[in-house]
Amino acid sequence: MLLELPRLTNSLRLPFDADQAYLNRKSYLQDLSRRSSAASLGEWELARKIIYRWDEASVEVRQLYKQFIAAVVELMVVVSVSEEFQEVALNAYRLFGAAYGSEGMVTREFWQKGDIVPMIFKVEICQPRYLVVWFELQKLIGHTIPDTNILKVASLVERLSALQKNEHGTGYLPELVSEVSEDLEFGADLVFRPPARFLVDISLEDAEILVEETSTSSSNHERWSDYGASANFHPSVSEGNFDLEWLRDTCDRIIRASSSQLPRDELAMTICRILDSDKPGDEVTVQTESERQIDKLRRKEEKKHRRGTDHGIENELSSLSFSSLLQASERKNFLDDIVGHGDGTQFAATALPQGTVRKHYKGYEEVTIPPTPTAPMKPGEKLIEIKELDDIAQAAFHGYKSLNRIQSRIFQTTYYSNENILVCAPTGAGKTNIAMISILHEIGQHFRDGYLHKDEFKIVYVAPMKALAAEVTSTFSHRLSPLNVTVRELTGDMQLSKNELEETQVLRKLEERGVDLDRLYEMEEKEIGALIRYAPGGKLVKQYLAYFPMVQLFATVSPITRTVLKVDLTITPEFAWKDRFHGTAQRWWILVEDSENDHIYHSELFTLTKKMAKGEPQKLSFTVPIFEPHPPQYFIRAISDSWLHAESFYTISLQNLALPEAHTTHTELLDLKPLPVTALGNETYEALYRFTHFNPIQTQAFHVLYHTYQNVLLGAPTGSGKTISAELAMLHLFNSQPDMKVIYIAPLKALVRERMNDWRKRLVSQLGKHMVGLMILDEIHLLGADRGPILEVIVSRMRYISSQTERSVRFVGLSTALANAHDLADWLGVEENGLFNFKPSVRPVPLEVHIQGYPGKFYCPRMNSMNKPTYAAICTHSPTKPVLYFVSSRRQTRLTALDLIQYAASDEHPRQFLSIPEESLQMVLVCTSTLAWGVNLPAHLVIIKGTEYFDGKAKRYVDFPITDILQMMGRAGRPQYDQHGKAIILVHEPKKSFYKKFLYEPFPVESSLREQLHDHINAEIVSGTISHKEDAVHYLTWTYLFRRLVVNPAYYGLEDTDPGTLSSYLSSLVLSTFEDLEDSGCIKIDEDRVFLHVLAGASEYDELPVRHNEENYNAQLSNKVRYMVDKNLLDDPHVKANLLLQAHFSRVEMPITDYVTDLKSVLDQSIRIIQAMIDLCANSGWLSSTLTCMHLLQMIMQGLWFDEDSPLWMLPSMTDELVTTLSQRGVLNIQQLLDLPPTTLQALTRSSTASRLHEELQHFPRIQARIKVQKRTAGDNPSVSLNIRLEKANRHKKTSRAFTPRFPKVKDEAWWLVLGNTSTSQLYALKRVTFTDVLQTHMNIPSNVNDFQGMKLIIVSDCYVGFEQEHIIEKLV
Repeated sequence: MLLELPRLTNSLRLPFDADQAYLNRKSYLQDLSRRSSAASLGEWELARKIIYRWDEASVEVRQLYKQFIAAVVELMVVVSVSEEFQEVALNAYRLFGAAYGSEGMVTREFWQKGDIVPMIFKVEICQPRYLVVWFELQKLIGHTIPDTNILKVASLVERLSALQKNEHGTGYLPELVSEVSEDLEFGADLVFRPPARFLVDISLEDAEILVEETSTSSSNHERWSDYGASANFHPSVSEGNFDLEWLRDTCDRIIRASSSQLPRDELAMTICRILDSDKPGDEVTVQTESERQIDKLRRKEEKKHRRGTDHGIENELSSLSFSSLLQASERKNFLDDIVGHGDGTQFAATALPQGTVRKHYKGYEEVTIPPTPTAPMKPGEKLIEIKELDDIAQAAFHGYKSLNRIQSRIFQTTYYSNENILVCAPTGAGKTNIAMISILHEIGQHFRDGYLHKDEFKIVYVAPMKALAAEVTSTFSHRLSPLNVTVRELTGDMQLSKNELEETQVLRKLEERGVDLDRLYEMEEKEIGALIRYAPGGKLVKQYLAYFPMVQLFATVSPITRTVLKVDLTITPEFAWKDRFHGTAQRWWILVEDSENDHIYHSELFTLTKKMAKGEPQKLSFTVPIFEPHPPQYFIRAISDSWLHAESFYTISLQNLALPEAHTTHTELLDLKPLPVTALGNETYEALYRFTHFNPIQTQAFHVLYHTYQNVLLGAPTGSGKTISAELAMLHLFNSQPDMKVIYIAPLKALVRERMNDWRKRLVSQLGKHMVGLMILDEIHLLGADRGPILEVIVSRMRYISSQTERSVRFVGLSTALANAHDLADWLGVEENGLFNFKPSVRPVPLEVHIQGYPGKFYCPRMNSMNKPTYAAICTHSPTKPVLYFVSSRRQTRLTALDLIQYAASDEHPRQFLSIPEESLQMVLVCTSTLAWGVNLPAHLVIIKGTEYFDGKAKRYVDFPITDILQMMGRAGRPQYDQHGKAIILVHEPKKSFYKKFLYEPFPVESSLREQLHDHINAEIVSGTISHKEDAVHYLTWTYLFRRLVVNPAYYGLEDTDPGTLSSYLSSLVLSTFEDLEDSGCIKIDEDRVFLHVLAGASEYDELPVRHNEENYNAQLSNKVRYMVDKNLLDDPHVKANLLLQAHFSRVEMPITDYVTDLKSVLDQSIRIIQAMIDLCANSGWLSSTLTCMHLLQMIMQGLWFDEDSPLWMLPSMTDELVTTLSQRGVLNIQQLLDLPPTTLQALTRSSTASRLHEELQHFPRIQARIKVQKRTAGDNPSVSLNIRLEKANRHKKTSRAFTPRFPKVKDEAWWLVLGNTSTSQLYALKRVTFTDVLQTHMNIPSNVNDFQGMKLIIVSDCYVGFEQEHIIEKLV
C-alpha cells in the first residue's frame, strides 16, 4: 500500500512561510470578489453540516459549536468565513470526531478502506498517532500549527461529539461535499495527490511501525526523553520489536563531543540519509541552526517549484532508511564509517570525512582531508581506447591511450550525433577534451573525398576567462595542426581582419566580465533572485544595479587628412545618480587604442557631474592619427577611475573609410629680386609705406594683385605680409574703377576693428577714399570654425550675385598655408596663376620653435608649474626684447604676471624691467589668445602657456584649435627688427608628440555650414533668394560645403560621390531644414511670458564664459536682484546673462572686474535680440507684447526697471531725497520735470544740484506731435491714413545723440510709431523713425478696420523711459 510520509523540511520552518502568503492572497482575493453576494455555504449551513439537526440543537451544543469555530479561526489565523475555512473546519471535525468512535482502538477494516489519513482514537500529545492528524491539518492549512491551538480544537471536537452522542444516541460525522464553483481559482478543482517522493510502499504489517517512526522524527521539538515509552511501540499486528534507543544515545554522544548546535533529531535523520545512499564517497552537509536560517529562503522557493510535481529526491527519507537502521544496529561502532574524527574543536566533527587530520601551528591550523575514493566501474562500463577511433580523432588525440570515464560515457552522443550537450563535471574531469571531440565531429562532417572543405564551417569556442585564452589557442592549434585547421584568438585585445576571419576555422572567443553585467541588466528581478537563490534579493540587486555607473559610447569619424581623423564621441550616462554613491562628480578616462600596433593615440579625463548626467548626452571632439597600412579598427574605451569593471567599449571600423586624396601642393618661393615700392608708379601710393622694398612673397604676387582683375587666393604663414598684398589689390581698384566699393570680411570683430583703424588713418585721410570697392576675405582658413558659416554664406551669395551681373566682383582671399588650397580656390573662382599657397616654413623672419611637455593630471597645478621655467626662458631667449605671453584666461593673466614679478624681484637683478628709457623698454605682455587676432603687436619671443582653455559650455578644458596656436606663434619675429623669432609652446606631456607632428602639417579647410544651415536658409527665404526647394538646392551648389562633399564625402557622412547619392543627400538636407523651420514657426509668445528670460535664453549667450568658481559669485548676485533664478543652474551661461541684466537694471555693483566686461558684451548683444523680438511680436500682431519688448530695450539703455523705478533716475545727479520731494509735488517723469520753471526747480533743490539737473535735462528731447486723419476714395476702395508731424520743441538740441550714460556704447535716438487697439491688444502697423528737428510721415489704417473705438497711435522712444505719447484716433475721426 501507499502511505504518506511526513515532509521532513517542515520541521525546520518557522510558523509562516511562502505557502501561508499564497493562502492569504487567495483568501483575500476571493473575499473581495464575494463581499457583494452571499457565500455558497453560509455560516449556518456550515453548522448544519457539522451539527446533527442544527435547528433542534440545544443551547449547550450551539455554545460548544461557536467555541469550536473560534478555535478554527485561531488555527487558520483568518477573520472571515471562506471556502477554505469551511473545508478546514469540516476536516478537523471529521478527523478528530472519527477518533472517538470505537473506544480508542483502530480496526483493521478501517485501514483497508484506503484512506490516505489514518484515524486516531485518543488525542494525547504523548501518542505518536496524534502527529498524523497534526501533519494532515498542517498540509491542509499550509503552515506549522502550534500545539496549543490544535489541542484546543481537538478538545472541543471531543466534547461536541460526546454531547451530540448523549442527545441523539449516536455520533455524527459530516460528509465532505465537493462543489464546483464558477469563481474558483484556476486549478483549485484539481484532485491533489501527494508526490511520490512522500509515499513509501510497505506491507500492512509494517504500517504502524512506520507511523510511529515518522511522527517521532518529524517533530520540531526535542521530545526523545518524553517519547521513550512510545519509541518501542508495539502494534496490534507485529512481527518483532525494535529498540531504537541506540540512535538517541549515539546522537547525544556526537552532539556533546562537538561544538555544533545541531538538534539531535536533525542529526539522526541525516544519518538515515547517509545510510540510505548507495554512492561511494557520498557527502551530506549537516547544517547548524544559523546556517539553516540562511538556507531557509532558498528552500521556500524550491518548495514552490516542487509543489504538484511527482519525482523522487535522493536526500529524502525512504523506506530503505529503516532497513538500513536495522542492519546498522547489528554492527558495532557503525558510525565510524560515517563521521570523521579530528583533534580540535574549531570545526564540527560531523562535517568532515573519516581520515581527517588536524595539525596545530603557531597562528594557524592545518586540516588534511583524505581524497574521496573512486567509485568502482559498473558492469559493462569500459574506457574507449584511442586506437579504436578513426584517423581524424586519432590525429587530435596523439599521445593519449584512452578517454577517461566521463569522456567515454558521452563519447557516443558527442561524436556520432548532432545533439546539444550540457556537461557538468568537476574541474579536471576532462571537459576540454569533450569540446575537442565535438570539434572533431564537426570537422568530420566536412571531410569528403580526402579533402577538408574549410570554407564550409566555422567553430567558435567561447570562455569567460581571459587568462586561459592564449593557452587554449596554443593547445588547439597544436592538436589540430595535423588536420590543417587554423585556430585564432578573438578577444578585445586580439581583433581579426576580414581575411583572417575567412582563413580561420576555430575562433577562441573571450566573453569578458562586462558581458556578465549586460546579462544582469537584461534579466528580470525574478531571474536574478533565482540566480542568487534568494528571491527577495532580486529586487535589491536590480535596484543597486541601476546605480552602477555605466556610460554608452557612440562615435563618428571624419577624415581631415590621410593621416588625421576627427572623432566626435557621444557619451550617454545610463545609470541613476545617487549622491551617496557618486558624490558630486564621476570621472572616466577616455582612451583611443590601436590594438594591432599596441598604442594609445588619445587619452583624456572626462568629468561627469550630476547635472550633466541628467541632461543631454555629452559630446567630445578630438583628433587622432592614422597610418598606412590602416589597422582594421580603433577602440574607444571609457574607464571609470573609481569603480571596478565600470568600462564601456566602442569599435571604430576603418575598413571602408574613404580618405581624402593627398594632393597638397605648395607654391615654390622663387628667388626673385625684391621689388621697390616705386613699382607702384604712384607717389601717393608710395608714401603710404615706410619700407623701401616689398618682401619675397609680396614680390612674387605683385603682378597678379596690382595689374590684373583675377581672383586671388594667397596662403602664407602669419607675419608674411598678406595685408599689404590685399592693399595692392585695393590700389589697383582705385586706379581702374574708383566708383567701386571694397568690402573687407574677417571672422573676428577684432580683426575688422584693427583694419578699420589702420586704413582710416592711411587710406581715407591720404587718399580720400571711403572704403570703396573689392571683396577681401581675411583669415579665410577659419571657414571651418564656429563663425565660418557666416563667411561662407556671404561669399556664396556674392559669388552668386556676381554671376548674374555684367561686372564681376573680385575676390582676394588671405589665409595661412592650406592643405586643400585648390578646393578653396575653385570656390572663390581663382585661376591657377592667382593661387599662391606657400609652405608654412616660408616666413620673412625665420621662426625657432621649442615644445616643452609638463606632467600633471590637473590643470591649475600644471599651469603653476610652468611659471618658473617661463621666467627662465624669458631671461635666456629674450632678455632685452619684447615678449608676448599667451595664457588661456584673464584670470591666468593676473596670476602669471604676479608670479613673473615675484621671480624678477627675487632675481639678482630685480629692477631689470624697471627705470628703463621708453625707447629701450622691454615689454613682457601677458595676454589671452584673442590678442593674437586683434592687435598687430609682434614680439621677438612668444610663449604659449598651455594649449587648453576652459569651455564654459562643455564644462571642461578643451584644446585650442591648431589655427589659434599658429596665429599666436606667428606673432614671433618682427620683420624690421629681428633676424629670427622664437616661440615656446608649453603643453601637457601626453600631447607633446602630437604637436611635434601636426603643428606644421597644414590641415584642410572643411565647411561647418551644415550645422547652422537653418539660420541661413531662413534668412535667404526672407530676402526672397529662396522660394522653393529647387532654389535651395541651387543655392547650396554655390557653397563651399558642396565642393567638399565631392572631395571628402566621409567627413560629411556620405559613402560615395555618385550623382544620385549626392543629389539625394542635398534633397534630404533641404527637406529636413524646411521641416525644422516649419515646426519652429509654430512658436507663440504668451503675454504673461517674462521677456527678460526670453532675452537671456537667446543662443547668442551660449558662449558667455562661466569661469571656475563663478557659480559662487552668481549665487551672491542672485540674492541682490529682483527675479529668482534656478539655484541648480548657477554655472549656466544663460543664468549668468540673466543675473547680469538684472544687476544692470538694479544698478548693483559687480562682484569682480570680469563681470563688468561680461556685462558690456551682454548689453551689446541684447540690442539686436530685442529688435528681433519686436519684429516677431509685430508680425504676429501682438500689441502688448510689442510694447513690452520696447520697454525692455529702454531698460537696457537706461539701466532701470520700467515698472519699478522712477524715470527720474535717468538723471545721473538724481537722489532718493529729490525723487521723494518731486513725487510729492506730482513730478513723476522727465517730461513733467522739463515743464517746471527754473526758479521752482532751484527752490526744490540745492543750487549746485539744480545746475547739474538743468544741464542734464538739456540732453532730453521735447517731442510735439500733430496728427490728422485723411480719408481717400479711389473707386470702390476707400482708405484712411494718418498724417503725422513730429517736431522737437527744444530746437537748441542740435544732435540726435541719445542720453544713455549707463549704456557702454554711443547710440542715436529713434522712435516707434505704434498703431493698435489697446482694448483688443491688436497691432495694426509699426514704423520706426529717426529725425533731428522735424519729421513728416504717414501711416495707413488697414482697410478691414471699420471701427475706430479703442484705436490709438502710441509714440514710443527706443531709449527713454516714460516718454510715451498716446493719441486716440476715434476723437480725431
